[in-house]
Amino acid sequence: MQLNQQTTTWHRSALVVSIVVFLALTLTSSPSISSIPTLKDLEAPTTPPTITPESSPAPSQGSQAQSDYLVTLPYGQTILEVSGRTQVDGLLIAAVVEMESGFASNAVSPRGAVGLMQVRPRGAGSPSRQDLTDPETNLEIGSRYLASLLNRYDGDLERALAAYNAGPGVVDRFRGVPPYRETRAYVRRVQERYLGLHQRLWHGGDSETPRHSELAESLGTDAAAVTSLAAATVVAR
Repeated sequence: MQLNQQTTTWHRSALVVSIVVFLALTLTSSPSISSIPTLKDLEAPTTPPTITPESSPAPSQGSQAQSDYLVTLPYGQTILEVSGRTQVDGLLIAAVVEMESGFASNAVSPRGAVGLMQVRPRGAGSPSRQDLTDPETNLEIGSRYLASLLNRYDGDLERALAAYNAGPGVVDRFRGVPPYRETRAYVRRVQERYLGLHQRLWHGGDSETPRHSELAESLGTDAAAVTSLAAATVVAR
């Protein structure tokens, strides 16, 4: 009888040990309930991985941005070419053209000024009105005249523009921009347009107007030689 009780006790102990081992293995090897996906999880849309877009190409800056802008204008390619020959900033030429004629190559003023930069013949042998309606001819003559004024006034843009509008004699007499409403408005509007474009296209760089002598030096041309090329065949306005 005692042997049977010992045997029964031993079987019970073995059974308990087996159950304990089984539970231990089950709990350590099975995933937790919280990690098992539910039906809701399976039906939920899968969120795509976050993809960082490649950086956009940097916008063109400086001289390239300026060239890209100029070629979008009427006669912009010609303005670029004339700018290279006369050493006058192409943005300044464009600002003057916009103010003078609105890019109309056949524009004629009541005073006889013709074309994009509103120049007029000066004496025998000077270009005819028909010649001055040719965009390249007009831009070449007007830009060379503007270059001569910039050199005359040591790169002072205000006085050069005032002289382009009212004549150098008037500017010399008043020793600066004359007190004429038209001339003052002209100088202000051309400067605002020119400097605004310059600052925007050069991405917030120095907005001060580069002096003409500095422009000529940067392009490898003697400023005095540019002045001599202005050859008084025409006067502005």
